[in-house]
Amino acid sequence: MMTGKLTSLVAAGAMLLLVPPAEAPAQQDAGTTPPQEITVMSYNIMVGMWHTRTSEYESMEENLQGIVEIIEESGADIVLFQEVDNGARRTDELDQARWLGEALGFHYHYAPAIEFQGGEYGVAMASRWPIVEAETVKLFNPDYATTHPEWGLDAGRYHEQRVVQVAKIDMDGMPVTLMNTHLGLTQHQRQIQIAQMAAIVEEALLLPDGAVILGGDINAEPDAIEIKPLRDRLRDAYLMIPDERGVPRNIPFRDRMTFRSDDPRTCIDYIFVSDRFEVLETEVLDVTASDHRPVVTRLRIVD
Repeated sequence: MMTGKLTSLVAAGAMLLLVPPAEAPAQQDAGTTPPQEITVMSYNIMVGMWHTRTSEYESMEENLQGIVEIIEESGADIVLFQEVDNGARRTDELDQARWLGEALGFHYHYAPAIEFQGGEYGVAMASRWPIVEAETVKLFNPDYATTHPEWGLDAGRYHEQRVVQVAKIDMDGMPVTLMNTHLGLTQHQRQIQIAQMAAIVEEALLLPDGAVILGGDINAEPDAIEIKPLRDRLRDAYLMIPDERGVPRNIPFRDRMTFRSDDPRTCIDYIFVSDRFEVLETEVLDVTASDHRPVVTRLRIVD
């Protein structure tokens, strides 16, 4: 289990939940040396329910299979999922993390945020390489019903419990810290939640190799000031990417938009990486299996 600053967060009231990572078929474990390049995806899948609102809906498994096909076509080695159900009535009581992990043939881990409809709702990750350690940290959760009674029923929606999933994978001998989150709907809570995550990032950067990948639905646009603590510690995968001439450039905002998938007008989904990775390419995929479009980044490991 991680110690230091993460332990301090727990003592300060951010609950830590330890859940053993699930196993995947052994044939997905690769060789004995780390790969030179990897591909990472962050994808808010809306619990596979986007097409339940359309005539295209056939079954929950069919919806999830569509998501699996997008992942496989992208070549992603690591996927950070947000809005994932486990045993909830609305999604046929499926363990969605397990379903997705097994369909991909990846190792997987689920991090519940709240209880919902007889099951749970949270985030999940799937990895081509073994997940050797995994933790769920509950993030700051304000009591807006008390502090903002004028919000009425919206107060409950705005103070939904949020978590950050923190895991270590063994990438053929190279330890990598993965962090996955889905942050709150107000700037006030995101500022505190990101400060909590920044402390975890700092601890992870001190580990041997200092390899960190953080992704998720941040619920903030690129110019939001609350994102700065992450950019101060990690590299935003949308920024300073070499073009065909090797000249660093930022991806134009019009090409970063992730929400809503059928008519995207804002960017709220991100991937951040430590200096152990060089960002070769980042793309928002033009697909509509969820209300969000997935972000995919291709990384080269820096020795």
